[in-house]
Amino acid sequence: MTGSTPQTHTRTVDGTTYTVETSQHERGISIVVTVPGVGPEEENDRTYASIDEALAAGDEIARSLIRRKSHTR
Repeated sequence: MTGSTPQTHTRTVDGTTYTVETSQHERGISIVVTVPGVGPEEENDRTYASIDEALAAGDEIARSLIRRKSHTR
C-alpha cells in the first residue's frame, strides 16, 4: 500500500517544539512523531480518520516522549 507524500507539521506541547509527519493511506492517516533529542516514534499500527485526530494523537505521543525523556535525566 502506498501513501501520499508526507506532510510535516511543526507543533508545540509543554514548551517543546516537535514535528508530526502525516501520510494519507487507503486505511487512514499515519503519523511519525519526532521530538528533538528523543528521536522518531513511528505509529505503524494505528491510523487516524482525520488530520485533526492525527495531530491530536501526535500531541499525546510527544507529551509521552517528553515525560519519558525528563525522567531519564
